[in-house]
Amino acid sequence: MNLRKTFNIPTKKQKTLINKEIELIEALAEKEAARLTERNREYARNSNNKCPNCGATENIVNKIQHVKGEGRVSGSFIFGTGGVYGSSHVDTSEVRHCNTCGNQWKTQETDYTYKKDVIKDWMYNIEIHIEKEYSFGTETAEMLQDKGIHAESIYKLIGLNDCVYNSTKEFLTLKTLKTVFKSIYVTQ
Repeated sequence: MNLRKTFNIPTKKQKTLINKEIELIEALAEKEAARLTERNREYARNSNNKCPNCGATENIVNKIQHVKGEGRVSGSFIFGTGGVYGSSHVDTSEVRHCNTCGNQWKTQETDYTYKKDVIKDWMYNIEIHIEKEYSFGTETAEMLQDKGIHAESIYKLIGLNDCVYNSTKEFLTLKTLKTVFKSIYVTQ
C-alpha cells in the first residue's frame, strides 16, 4: 500500500471514486456557471432598461447613434519629397436612449461564465488558501472538503483541464493538496 501511495497508483475502486468525485466537481462548477451567467444576464437586463440619469424605466428605446472611429496616418519625407498615407474606419453601435431626459448610454452585454472558468477560479482559490495570502480561497476549499473530495481527485482534475493557470498547476502538487484535503489512500 505504501508503494501505491508513494507513486500515486490507485486501485480500481479508488480510480472509480476519483472519477466520481471529478464528475461531482464538474457538476458543481456547471451549476455555479449557470448561476453566475443568470446573475450577469439579470444585471444587463436591469442596466439596459433603467436610465442611469433619471431612473426612468419607461420610454427607453434603442438607437444607433454612438459613433466610434479609428484612423492612422503615416508618411515619409526624404530631401523634400515623399508622401502621406492615411486610413480611417468609422462605425456605429447601439445605444439606449431615454425619451424622458434625453440621456444615452451604451448597452450592457451579458457576460457568460463557463464551467472551465469556474474550475480555473476554484483551483486558483485553493492555491491562495494554501499560501494563506488572502482569505477568499477558504470558501472554495471548505466547500470541496464538505463534499468529501480527495486530494488525488483535485490533482487529476487539474491535469485534465488545460485552462488552469500554469502557476497554479505548478503550485498545486499532490503533496501541497494533501496539506488541505484528505488523501484517498488514508481513507481507504
